[in-house]
Order: sequence, then structure tokens, then C-alpha cells
Amino acid sequence: MLPIKGRCACILCLFLLASMSKAEVALCNQGGALEYNIEIPEYEIEALETGEIRILMDASTHALPGYPRVPVLTYTFALPPGTEVTDIEVLGDRTELDGEYLVEARKPLQPLSADKDMIRELNALYEENRTRVYSGQERLPDLLGKIHRTAEQREYSLVTVAVYPFHHDPSMRKLTLASEVTIRIHYAPVSGERTAYTSKFLECGTLYSDIPEQVYNKEEARQWYRPQERLTDSPGMVILTIDEFKPYLEDYISWRESTGFRVRVVTKEDILASSVEGVDLQQKIRNWLRANATDYHYLFIVAHHWDIPMRILHAHGYDGSSQNPYYYPHPTDIYYGDLSKPDDLSWDANQDGYYGQIDSYQSYRSYQADPAYFDNPDLEMELHVGRMNAFVPKYLADFFNRIKVFESSKDMNYKKRSVLAGGILFYYSDTDKYDGAYIMESLMEYGVLERSMATTLYEKQGDSPSEFDCDRGFTNPELVAALAGQDIGVFVEFNHGSPSRFVRTVWYDDNEDGYPEDSELDNEIGLEGSDCPNLNSTNPNTAFLLSCLCGSPDLGYPLAQKLLDYSSVGVVAHTRVAWGGGWFEPGDGGLEGLFYNDLEAYLKESTYDYVIGDAVSEGRARYWRSEGGWGCYNAYGHVLYGDPALRHYGREKVAVSEKHPLAIPLDLTVDVNQRISFSLSGSTHVRLEVWDVTGRKLETLFSSNLEAGQHLLEWNAVGYASGTYFITLKSPDANLTTKAIVIR
Repeated sequence: MLPIKGRCACILCLFLLASMSKAEVALCNQGGALEYNIEIPEYEIEALETGEIRILMDASTHALPGYPRVPVLTYTFALPPGTEVTDIEVLGDRTELDGEYLVEARKPLQPLSADKDMIRELNALYEENRTRVYSGQERLPDLLGKIHRTAEQREYSLVTVAVYPFHHDPSMRKLTLASEVTIRIHYAPVSGERTAYTSKFLECGTLYSDIPEQVYNKEEARQWYRPQERLTDSPGMVILTIDEFKPYLEDYISWRESTGFRVRVVTKEDILASSVEGVDLQQKIRNWLRANATDYHYLFIVAHHWDIPMRILHAHGYDGSSQNPYYYPHPTDIYYGDLSKPDDLSWDANQDGYYGQIDSYQSYRSYQADPAYFDNPDLEMELHVGRMNAFVPKYLADFFNRIKVFESSKDMNYKKRSVLAGGILFYYSDTDKYDGAYIMESLMEYGVLERSMATTLYEKQGDSPSEFDCDRGFTNPELVAALAGQDIGVFVEFNHGSPSRFVRTVWYDDNEDGYPEDSELDNEIGLEGSDCPNLNSTNPNTAFLLSCLCGSPDLGYPLAQKLLDYSSVGVVAHTRVAWGGGWFEPGDGGLEGLFYNDLEAYLKESTYDYVIGDAVSEGRARYWRSEGGWGCYNAYGHVLYGDPALRHYGREKVAVSEKHPLAIPLDLTVDVNQRISFSLSGSTHVRLEVWDVTGRKLETLFSSNLEAGQHLLEWNAVGYASGTYFITLKSPDANLTTKAIVIR
């Protein structure tokens, strides 16, 4: 994080907050302004083979498909307690860079369902937008920044600001850059119900000892909110169920209370019999939670979607001709986790009865970009939500017993062992494919999972198998054997999915032309619901299903729930088709980036105490902050099946070891004889790769652990044509890239 350079114009407000005792942390009762100077990070310009350029910066992009792919920086700021943003100013001067530039257009993310009609439609949108913008028919606004998202995370009032350091005019081939900007945030006190609501959170205390991880102005926020002085003695859980299931919960409740939780049980029937108002059952439940659950941290729903329904979110409104039940709208439980504002200020702000409408390229495509058309959803959760989607009670006792076994086990080898099953999602040609094994390798490369504790299954059949080495070829019998025959703590898969199964796609190039055709692609079962009774139930796992639709509660018996019934204690899955295909490393977007966030927060970051509900909420919110409006298509359908309070390393917190210096790669160079030299500041895992100018990886030269010091690798470039290539060196702590020239 960059050093903070800022000041608060509301000096009186700061003084009042800083002088209060623990019991007197209160709301700020007057407005003011915060101001911060932001230095823009370094960047690189990469020349592409097409004649266009790619701007490389540690940032995301919010461009619509077909618009210039320029970096966007997002910064989240905390405001004084009880205030909200009224306006922002982003000030600075851009300087024109010498020369002419044509920035590449942003390609659309693709639905990972292999729906060729949808892909063709998105590509047509891309071409239409690109033609209009790059010809100069549409001029892009010269905007330095704007409000990206506003949110409340319990007592914290947050605003995320998007900063656009670059401006590009593709028709004139001009590129300008602001190297520094000033962000000025104007705020005012909230009023009415929201004032009382924020006070509740201040009074009931906080679960975490520090300011939310994403906040930029942490030092100021610590003075205002003083979280270390307001820690709660114990976390709280609300169990939402139906009368029929209540007797089956007694043993679990007693055990959960013995682990230090306050537990409150409420049934659907209790809520319907109360005086709580709402237009439907979902709103009544949320209103009841807003009135009664502000001092709790977890919501465990033990009931089927038919009895306690998920909220249906219509990301881009309702157009009957475009609704595809496999794509949208999205059933989700995240609606119940956000308690901060009533529906008419958040999930249904425009009061049209369609929840969660968001500014996205689908909305623009429907010519409905009027701000009045949108709602104001908030994905910073007050309650971390999980669901046991049961419709008969017979599985409950076994499931609750598995939770106890998993959480109480102190067998670290069991908890660290993993099974990783990555199929090939798309074949573009005999040398070009999108291999799900890549993210599995990245999870190990970046230290989220331990390579020595992982069993990998990748595609080894067909005429274009995976290029990654693995422990077992990926077939249904091999995957079932891996999940049944050993005690593993984590299961991750990435394939094509449906509600009840996921499948691996295999290509047999029958006509030997090097290009896949529908008739040449076979879909083989990866895992299906009928396999689940044969998996290891003695020592259960937590599962992360990247495949589409495996968490849909309304299109059949979801695979996520089938796993809970027999072999898992937590399953993260999607209720609809997911979007991705462009993930290369942490920080990238798409479905892959969303799940990477989850797994990193769950298994690697001690901030969240290795609790699955906290990690999934943080992973989703982190993704939401970094992405534009289209991010709703992945975030909305991203749900947790299972106990949200489940700890991966047992109920005793793992001590955080003293931090050691990072083992950073240094001085990556390639000489005229294609000898690659680099040095390491410490022992670490290193991966060296060759990429071409189009961004396609050509070869992995080296992947193993190395000691500190200077290293030299001979690159045999005999098979490479003359031209420019890029050598990347990746480690868990840093990445380096250097250019290499091959001359024949």
C-alpha cells in the first residue's frame, strides 16, 4: 500500500471522536471533507503483434467490451462513523505521452458453459462497440475518477473511488497520463433509521481487532472506530430453519455453544407469526434479521430453497425474451447477509420489484443506462451466510457430526492435503487451449496450497492433452478414488458444470485439421451426484466447485448439496453460469479470480482465522471492489453451502508466526545467446515461462524450488521463429518479466 498523504477537513469531528472513552464511541454529527494525494503506480507499455499496445499496471479494468483497455485503480476509504459520502472530486493534470498509441480493446469475458450462441453475441457486441469508439463516432469522457461503490460493513461507512490515470483517444492515437491525483471526499451525517442502525453496530462491538483489510486510510479510521477497544467476547450465530427441522438441531447447537458461540434459533414460522413487515417472505426474513441480528456474525440457513427461498437477483432487470434460467436471474443468499440499509435504499432502490439491478454492459446493451434504472446493492456482508439445503431431515445428524470431526481435528496433514481436478474448458486449436489445470498450478505456485500435499488430476486423453504434469490422469474413476481413498481437507475442481455434475471435455481430432469441431468433442463425466455416497465421509473436506451451475438450488438436486449430504462440510459453488477465461495471476478478474480470492483468504491469510464464511464473504467483496458492473454475474451467484463458521484448522486459532523477509527474485536478464540469469534474495519456488507478444504462454522452462543466490539457465530457442518474446519469472512473493529477441 502506498503511504497515506491526507488530511481531514472536519477537525472538530476528529477531535470529538478521538477524545471519547470506550463506551462513548459515537456518531459524527456534522459534515466535512477528507483529502488524499495518490501517487500513480509505475507502468509498462507492451507492444503487441497487432500494432496495438497493452498497458501493464497493478490495476483492474472496468471498460465495456470493445472499449480501450486502460487501467483503473480503486481505493476504498472509511468515513467518520455515522456519515455517508455526498460527493467526490478527483483532481490532477494529465500529460500527453510522446508518440502515437493504439490501446487494445477489452475483450468480453466468456460464459464458461461453451454456449456458442452466447459467445457469438458477445463477440458481436465487442465488434460493434470497437468500431464505433475507435472510429471516433463516440468520444470517451476525460474523467479522472468517480465513485465506484459505496458500502457499509457493520459500523464502517465505506466509499470506493475509481481512478483513471490514463485517457485514450483511439481515433487520434493520443494517450495522456496523470502521475498524481488528489481525491477529495465530501461527507455528511446519515439520518433517520440509518443513524439508529449504525449506533447498534457501535454498541454491540466488533469481531475483528483491526479496520477492514481493504481500507486505505487505516490510521484515521483506527482513531475514529477504535476496534481493538470494542472486541466482542464471543461471536454469534443465527440459525434460520423451519419448525420440522428444529428438534434435529439441538445436539449441534450445544456443541457450537461449547466452542464459544452465542446461538439463536429462529424458524420461518416464527418470522411469519411476528409483526415484521415485508412484501414477500425474503424481505420479511431480511427485515427480521435487521431488527434482531445486528450483534451476530453468522447466519446458518438449515432449510431447502423451497421452504426458505434464496432471493432472486435480476442483474440487468427483466426482459422476458432474454432470460435464460441457466444464466440469470441469480438465486442467492447474499441478500440475507447485508443488513446495512432497507431494501428501498439498497437491493430494490428503484422500487420496481426486481432486485439487484446494476450498471453493467448487459444494461447498456438493453439501452437502459439511466441511473434511475439501477438499484444500490451492497456486497460487504454484516452476516456471513451458509446454507444446508436440506428438504428431509435424514442427512442432518451425519452432516453435523462431520462438522465436529472436521473442525475439531488437529491433524494438520489431513487439513493440508488436497485433490485438484482441472479439465480443459476450451480447445481453440491443436496448440492453443484454455486449461483449468493452470489455476490449480497457480494455487500451489503462490502458496495457497502445498504442492507436496496435493494430488493433481489433469486431462491426459484426446489429441490435445494438458501440458501440465499431474499425479493421475483425470477420469471419473480416478477422481472418485482420490476423493474416497485418502483423508483430504480441500477439493478444488474447474470444468464444465450442470446442476448435478461436472464434465471434462476431450477433443479427438478425427479429420486431423488441427481445429476442434462440435462432433469431435466428447463430454466425459468428471463427478456426479451418484458418486457422492462412495466418497470419504469419515474425514470430510471443504470443496470449491468452479464449474457452472453446481450450486443451483432450483434446477434440480445441486451437486454442492449432494457433497454436503455425504462427504463435505462446506462447498462453495455457483447458482448460474459463470464467466471467465482470462485469468493469469492473482489480481486478474473473472470467475477464476473470485475463487482465488476465496481460497487465499481461507487458507493463506490468518486475518480471517481460517473461517470459511469470513473467507467467502471477503473473497466476493474483494472481487466486487475491483471489478466493474459486469462483476455481478459472478458475485451474485457465488454461494456457500455448509456451516459459515467452520474453521479449517480447528476451533483453536493458529498462532501467526513472525513474518520473515520475502524471497524476491532480482535482476532477470536474457543475453544474446538466450542465457537467462537471475538472482534470489531467499529460498523460494520459481517458475520460468516463455510468452509471445499476443499474451500466449508457449513453454514452461523451469518450475522448482531454488536457494538464494545467482542462477543461470540455458534457454534452447532452436524451435522459435525470429521475433520478440517475453520471459517471466514467478514466485509466491513477486513476478518479473524481461524481453527476449530471437534472430535467425
